[in-house]
Amino acid sequence: MAVKILIADDGKLNRVVLNKLLEPYGRCDMAEDGIAAIKRVVNAFHEKQPYDLIFLDMMMPGLNGDEVRDKIRSLESSEGVKASKIILVTGIDQTHEELEKRLQDYEEIIAKPVNDEDIKHIMERFGY
Repeated sequence: MAVKILIADDGKLNRVVLNKLLEPYGRCDMAEDGIAAIKRVVNAFHEKQPYDLIFLDMMMPGLNGDEVRDKIRSLESSEGVKASKIILVTGIDQTHEELEKRLQDYEEIIAKPVNDEDIKHIMERFGY
């Protein structure tokens, strides 16, 4: 079964790298900012094909990763859609305590630059 994946990152190179690492697992759509990510999620709901995984950059123009996550969770709840697994992708240096707190809100957190071992770990953890 192919996994439906959304990659939301304002950095084109980051989107390209994630797409290359994730494409063996399924279909990847891309969004260049938080607003575009929300639009893609809404369209996926309307098509009755929600995303299995969402790789979400923390720092994006318009809406940051936390704001996008909150909006997605609200939409999932109001639409009665199964929750996507949201993976925070960050280049921000954070303390262990800060990361532990964030893990309460995300299924996983990975640091940039993302590599194939990071992706393999995530995909195995979620059974893909």
